Amino acid sequence: MSFTIRPEQTIDDAAGIDALLRAAFPEAVEADLVQRLRADGDLALSLVAEENGAIIGQVAFVPIALDPDPGYSIWGLAPISVLPHRQGQGIGSALTEAGLSQAEAAGVGLVLVLGDQNFYGRFGFDTMLADGIEVAWAGPYFAGLSLNDTAAPRGKATYPAAFADLG
Repeated sequence: MSFTIRPEQTIDDAAGIDALLRAAFPEAVEADLVQRLRADGDLALSLVAEENGAIIGQVAFVPIALDPDPGYSIWGLAPISVLPHRQGQGIGSALTEAGLSQAEAAGVGLVLVLGDQNFYGRFGFDTMLADGIEVAWAGPYFAGLSLNDTAAPRGKATYPAAFADLG
């Protein structure tokens, strides 16, 4: 198994990412979300895992505003996907690690995620770090990862507009 991770090349990769998301998730919610984020210019980072010219995985990060402003950038990780028959082979972990490394290099202070702590906890995501952040989906699956040893922020988070349409 040999795959590479690289930045999304919007024109060439959009169709492959859409097909991947539709295969990886039972409904079109994530595929529609990424299409809208791309159209709105709200993808802070999108990486793909590619093997033999085919996209087998993708991770997206979006900018998040926090009020009051903590004085550093915040990104949200959403979504991450891997072709169903390739899940469990380290592709999602490699995408997550590459994305977090690029976020840190970009000066991002905090990354937020809504997801399974059995997966995201391996990378250092902690629900306590997101505890003081107000957002509609706050709860036991909402977690944060400090990339520069910042204190846990408090305030109201605003995600890109595409998230407002999620059920």
